Amino acid sequence: MISCIFIVMNGTIAQLVSLVTYGNAYLKQEISPEELNLYCSTFINSGKVEFIDYKEGFLGIQTQEISTGVTPLDWFKYLKAQRCTSLKLYYEHSADQSMFKDHKTSGLVGGGGVWLIESAHEDGGFKYWFGKWEVITIAPDKSIWAIIYYAVLVAKESRIKQFIPLNTAKETLLNTLKRTLDFSLKNDTGFSESFENAIKNIDDPNPRVDYYKDLVPSTGLSLSQQQLLCAAASSWVFGGMGSWNDLGFPDKETQPEYGEISQTLYDDVITAIISVINS
Repeated sequence: MISCIFIVMNGTIAQLVSLVTYGNAYLKQEISPEELNLYCSTFINSGKVEFIDYKEGFLGIQTQEISTGVTPLDWFKYLKAQRCTSLKLYYEHSADQSMFKDHKTSGLVGGGGVWLIESAHEDGGFKYWFGKWEVITIAPDKSIWAIIYYAVLVAKESRIKQFIPLNTAKETLLNTLKRTLDFSLKNDTGFSESFENAIKNIDDPNPRVDYYKDLVPSTGLSLSQQQLLCAAASSWVFGGMGSWNDLGFPDKETQPEYGEISQTLYDDVITAIISVINS
C-alpha cells in the first residue's frame, strides 16, 4: 500500500486567488488597510513583489513603465485611484499542447496555461495583469522569488466570455472527483486521501485545507464558495516528481484512462477556482 502523498496547490494560482479576493475586499471597503493581510501564506516565499503599469504615449502605444507599488496594498490603492471597480481571474489553455498537456506542466513556473488578473474600470475599460516569477536567491527564510506583475493588455471589452455558475461547477467537480477516486483506489495511487478530502469539502459546513489557510479574506465568500474553493485546493495533485503527474501504468488500458482523467480533473479544478473567484 502506497502512503498518502500531499501536494500543495500551485503557488502561482494561490497568489492570484489571494490578490483578487483581498483586492476586491479592499475595493468594496469590506476590509480596511489595517486588517489587510499583506503577507499571507501565498507570499511566504516572495522576496520581492512589484506591480508595473504603462503610460500611454502617441496613438495609445505603451511607452513608459510605471511602478505602482511594491506591496499588494500599494497596488490596491493604485487600482482604486484608477477607478477600478473589480478584479477577476482569467485563464486560457496553452496554445500548443502537442508535446505536453497543461496539467503536465502545471508544476513548473509559467506552465499549466495562461493566467491573468482582469481589472475592470469605471470608464468601461479593462486591464490584464500577468505575473512573472524569477528566482533571485536561496535565502535562509526561503524568500527566493522575485514576482513582478505587468499590465500586459488594455481592452475595451472583457476577455472573460463564459462564466460557469457555482452549482454547475460544484456538480461537475464532484462527479469528476468520484470517478478519479474510483480510479485511484483501484490502482493504489497513493492520492486517494486527497480526493476523499476534496469530496468531503464540497458539502462540509466547515470546509478546510491544511495549507494556505489565509488564502482568501475571512469575509466575502459564501459557504458554497468556500466549499468549492477548498474542494478545488484539496484536489490539486499536479506537480513534478512524486506528484500525480509522475504516475505511470504498464497496461494499454489504464494509461490512457489515467491521462483522460487527469486532464478532466485539471480542467474541472481550474473551472471551479474561477467560478468561485469570479462569482
